[in-house]
Amino acid sequence: MKLIILISLVIIHSGFTKSVGDKDKHFENNAFIKNINNDSLFEGIAALYGCSGSLVKFDSQGLESKAIIMTNDHCIYDQKPKKYIFNQDYKRTIYIYNKQREKIAFKTEKILYAEQTDTDVALLELGITFQDLIDKHDIYPFNLTRESASVDDKIDIVSGYWNKIYSCKIEANNIYKLKESEWIWSESYRYDCNTIGGTSGSPIILKDSREVIGINNTSNEKGQKCTLNNPCEIDQSGKITVRKGKGYGQQTKYMYTCLDQDANFSIKVQGCQMYGGDNWREK
Repeated sequence: MKLIILISLVIIHSGFTKSVGDKDKHFENNAFIKNINNDSLFEGIAALYGCSGSLVKFDSQGLESKAIIMTNDHCIYDQKPKKYIFNQDYKRTIYIYNKQREKIAFKTEKILYAEQTDTDVALLELGITFQDLIDKHDIYPFNLTRESASVDDKIDIVSGYWNKIYSCKIEANNIYKLKESEWIWSESYRYDCNTIGGTSGSPIILKDSREVIGINNTSNEKGQKCTLNNPCEIDQSGKITVRKGKGYGQQTKYMYTCLDQDANFSIKVQGCQMYGGDNWREK
C-alpha cells in the first residue's frame, strides 16, 4: 500500500511506502522482562519516515555485531517480486526509543537485506554495535525468535511511528498465500489489532516478553479482493477469502537459515532459504 505519513500527520498517497493495510550468548534481560510496562515495552522500537521498526538480535549473535533495525521492504524500496537487495549503502536517520519512551536519532549505514517475494522484510544495519547502544544509551535489542506464534497467542504490535501499542491475539499462523496486488506472501499471520497506516514494519511481540515472532505489514482496508491495501487469502485449492479489516504480518523465522558461524545474517550462507539464497524454494 502506497502512502507516506508526514511528520505533520497529514497522510498523502505516494509510491514510496505502503501503510499497513494501505510490508556471544543469547541475550536475556529477565529483570526487565518481568517489569514490562507501556514505556519499557518501547525500548528498542524504531520510528522511520512513514513506518515503524525494531532493534532485533538473533539468538547467539554477539553484542559486538553491528546493530540491526528490522522493518518492511515496502518502507524503504517497495521492490517488485523476485528482487532483493544485499549489502547496499543506505544513509538515513531513524529514531530508536529508550526505556523512558524517548526517541534518539541514529544513522543507518546500509541495507543488509531486503525483499518482498515470500515475505516483506528489510534489515538495516547501523554504524554502531549492540554493545554501543547498551553502553551509551542503555537500549537493549529485542530477541528475534526462530519460532512461529501459535493460534490464540496474545501479541503486541508496537508502532514507533505512532508511539502506540496495538494488542490482540493471533487468529491464523500459516495462511498459505496472501496476495496484495502483484505481491504474494507465504505462511502469513492474521490478527485483528486495528493496525493502521504507519504501523508497517512494527514487530509482532509475544505478550509480556521481548520475543519478536514476526513483522506487521498490511491489512484489508475496504473489503476489496487482492488489490492494493486489500490483501486476500488464498488456500491450497485456490479458494480466495476476503476479510475486511483484518491485519496481517509475516514470518521471520527463515532468516535463521542465513546466519554465518558468528550468527550474523548473510544471503551467501550455504542453505539460506530467503529469496536470493542458494536454498530458496517457492513456498
